[in-house]
Amino acid sequence: MLPVGIGQALALLGRINWGPKTYVGVARFGTLTDTLDAAGDVRARSAPPWPRRSDLERSAPFLIGAGLQLPPQRSSIRQDGQRAHRRARRGETFFLPPRPVVVHSLQVIDADGPGFRFMTTVSSGTYVRALVRDWGLLLGQAASLVALIRTRAGPFGIEEAVTLEELQAEGVERYLRSWRTVWAGPRLELTAGEVADVVHGRWPEALAPEESVMTALAQAGRLYALTEGPRCFVRVFPEGLP
Repeated sequence: MLPVGIGQALALLGRINWGPKTYVGVARFGTLTDTLDAAGDVRARSAPPWPRRSDLERSAPFLIGAGLQLPPQRSSIRQDGQRAHRRARRGETFFLPPRPVVVHSLQVIDADGPGFRFMTTVSSGTYVRALVRDWGLLLGQAASLVALIRTRAGPFGIEEAVTLEELQAEGVERYLRSWRTVWAGPRLELTAGEVADVVHGRWPEALAPEESVMTALAQAGRLYALTEGPRCFVRVFPEGLP
């Protein structure tokens, strides 16, 4: 499930908190790869007996909550101006420091031999591949992610998702959502005169949003600008986002 922005809305996507996110995954004990998933090269192996479902359920609570996670080197994290996965592919040796994450929930769906399915809700920036790695280590096993489906990101759930074929057959318009659906931050209502000022880059004197807080400036349900404190436009939408 992937939220997609169209037109001016593209500028809004990167400024929305898409967490928490929910995933359903399949993992397997026995191998740990350099990518932490089935696409990588094996770096460690473990042998039976495999953890049972009861072992997974007893250990899961130890991974829930706020903590630090060591991210995979094959990731999109920037370090020294470069993506980590590009440095890893070149064979460079480097260290990515642990990052703060939150695991809101972690549930076992089923387990059979070395394989198991699970569902987890995590904060943005959490790598489920790394969560599987840590789960395996907690149980004394090498473990890698085999498959993963995102079922929720912020306000959007997979039950609302549509296929490309459906979009081509029925058109995009019926599936478009308002900016108000995804915006959870503060907003200020503009007058018609203030809208004219904002879309021309002029700051209305009567507006006083909180310093360093992303705030939406709207009028009659349309979004005209995002600001971080007084007189600091982050983005202006001249036509207004519906």
